[in-house]
Amino acid sequence: MKRASTACLTVLLAACDGMIHQSAPLPSLVERGTAEERTAETAPPALFPSHPRPEFHDFGDPNFRKLAQKTRALKNQTAPMGTVLRIVQFGDSHTASDTITSGLRRLLQQRFGNAGIGWIAPMKTPGQNHSLVKYESNGWELSTSRNANEARQKIFPLGGYIATPVSDNASISVIPRAESADLWKARVSLKQWKAPLILTDARKKRIVIEPSRPFGLWRDAVIASPLRLPFTITAGSSGDADLGGIWLEKNRASGVTVSAIGLNGVTLKNWEYWSMPHQWTRQLTASKADMVILAYGTNEAIQPRLDIADMKNILRKSVLTVRDALPDSAIVIVGAPDALHAKEAGDCGERIFPMLREVKRAQREIAEKMKTLFWDWQTAMGGPCSMEDWFAEGLAKEDRIHFSLAGYQKSAEFFYDDLMVLIDKTLP
Repeated sequence: MKRASTACLTVLLAACDGMIHQSAPLPSLVERGTAEERTAETAPPALFPSHPRPEFHDFGDPNFRKLAQKTRALKNQTAPMGTVLRIVQFGDSHTASDTITSGLRRLLQQRFGNAGIGWIAPMKTPGQNHSLVKYESNGWELSTSRNANEARQKIFPLGGYIATPVSDNASISVIPRAESADLWKARVSLKQWKAPLILTDARKKRIVIEPSRPFGLWRDAVIASPLRLPFTITAGSSGDADLGGIWLEKNRASGVTVSAIGLNGVTLKNWEYWSMPHQWTRQLTASKADMVILAYGTNEAIQPRLDIADMKNILRKSVLTVRDALPDSAIVIVGAPDALHAKEAGDCGERIFPMLREVKRAQREIAEKMKTLFWDWQTAMGGPCSMEDWFAEGLAKEDRIHFSLAGYQKSAEFFYDDLMVLIDKTLP
């Protein structure tokens, strides 16, 4: 059955035991299911049509019912004023572009209310983006945990970003892409020594962020007064402080936030470069996330060789880390979507990355054993080799690994659609 959704979100992929085949080109929208199960619709489909095989699975997550009840209360406007459902997605380049998460954010906020942005990086990251904010900076230098040398030399906070002032009066401005009169609650992850930072908002309101003892440890500074965007953070001199991520929620608003915490080119193993002994998990606890999405798998799958046992162990430990930090949060394991070698000769089956099936199988196995939620992105796309169809429809880029904006938005709507089906099944 075709789906009228148009977006793209990362999730764990089911093991595919059948023969890999070349799927037929699509006349319009990408269809769901294997090639044998795809059928054309003659009538225009609804925005979110019912379908026989939603790809969201609950393997016994202990907190999903609680999350479903919270969405129901927000939808029915029976939740207390200021109730926020917080979703945090960790991932690779699919997440770092905020194209998947922007689609999910838009759909959830349209239905359940707009509580704001969530987490953002401390400054602009080359090759990455955020749909709701942009940055202007002067005199700051960015480090990321993707760089192996930096990762060994620095202690990174949650997210794997550090912005450091390298000149006097260095400034970073966070600017909304759309004008708004909203007031915002802010929390800044930072590491200070003995000098304060100055935060100035759009109303010229000046807030001094004083260091706290012990100096030189990552902490979250809660800004006591609501802010109006844009705002600027200024360091008096070089090396006064390090900035990690910034959390933003609308003041006194009910609804949903979706945080995109991603970094290009990484695997889940990148968490090992974040602050030890697990300073960053205190920041995760402070997020109060109701759902954590682990959206990795593509960079694991495109490697020519991969220690699957090691990958499963990392994924298992990551689930335990989240549950320890957020015992009331639901967890979604997100797997790599379909991907192909772009320029190699041969049919589609010969262009599939050899490790993709094993990565998917491992991800589903951990989801079942750890009793998490699981969304099958590849099957939602149409199954093995469907990436070629998506490319033909303008939904994927030439590398057959990444998606166009339309492709990411399509997958986000698939994810949202399937999540709503599962919530309705849980709360009939």
